[in-house]
Amino acid sequence: GIELVPDPGTFGNKTYYYKIDEIYYADANEAADATGVHSKTVKARCNNNKWPDWHEIKYEFTND
Repeated sequence: GIELVPDPGTFGNKTYYYKIDEIYYADANEAADATGVHSKTVKARCNNNKWPDWHEIKYEFTND
């Protein structure tokens, strides 16, 4: 069988993390749960100038 192990800290295959009102979230779903909106709303607000404190940030992985 396959033995499942904990994620080593890369949050799986997520591409973006979110900074909303100075709080960081691992993904849109986590940010949505914390703010009480849908994950699509999180992404939309991050791309709208009316929400200057909502940011979508791409994970930058290096092979160090």
